[in-house]
Amino acid sequence: MPVFAMLHSVGTAIASELIPFLESRQIPCLHLLTGAEELRAPTLSSRQTFYLRASYRQEVRRIIHHLQTLGIFRVALVHEDEPFGHGIRAQVEAAMQDAALSLSAVGLIPFNQPTEVQAAARLIHSVSPNVVIVGSAGASVENFVSASHQLGLRTTYYCLSVSNVGRLFKALGPLSKGVVMTQVMPGLRASAMPVVRDYLGASSEPSSFGLEGFISARVITGALQATGPQLNRAKFIAMLETPPSDQVGGFPIGYPPSTRNGSPFVELAMVGAHGRLLR
Repeated sequence: MPVFAMLHSVGTAIASELIPFLESRQIPCLHLLTGAEELRAPTLSSRQTFYLRASYRQEVRRIIHHLQTLGIFRVALVHEDEPFGHGIRAQVEAAMQDAALSLSAVGLIPFNQPTEVQAAARLIHSVSPNVVIVGSAGASVENFVSASHQLGLRTTYYCLSVSNVGRLFKALGPLSKGVVMTQVMPGLRASAMPVVRDYLGASSEPSSFGLEGFISARVITGALQATGPQLNRAKFIAMLETPPSDQVGGFPIGYPPSTRNGSPFVELAMVGAHGRLLR
């Protein structure tokens, strides 16, 4: 049986190989779990590829705009020495430049060595930043925060949505309190969006990833129903391009033919007591 579409590919490296392969075969690639800017238009244009979540660029710019609002200008960055980390660095530097600011320091964590954080922690500690943006998705996040605390650095850490709040709280306990994370899905407890209410009513174990899958399913089934009984990929793609609304139960979504970059939704949440995210 031929594959009609691919859903929910996880990770930037996999997506970078998958998108050209599916594009060459005109197979739709839907709602990949990555925010990498280099996989999106205009850098990589694909008529078959549709995103749901916001990009890392949008997450970074939300952080920098928030810091501007607070009047915080001493900002440092730490990231792993690999493509994901360097992509985040490029986005942070671009956003800072647009805000007429520059980073106080940039610390590097060796690739695939999440415990080797001491050199980066010492460098960041030496400039006493008000904020540290952590451009990592793995265990190096909590290891770096822990090492910085041990050096006496008292600052606020901003992480991206790919960071794992459960693992962070398990590793750091009370030290995780106050860490800020970008979120690309609305809060399960705080949001008044109808789609969140519908998801909570349908799920026995709600989670942010579960909500993302629920919204994704709403978008996909809506396009399939609009396509009608004579289903084919071309009609399906056309229905994704022209949805009946720019929202799914209050969640903003849209696919202009030139971008297909998904939702602009990004908000900030802070880790509170017991590892819960507070909006």
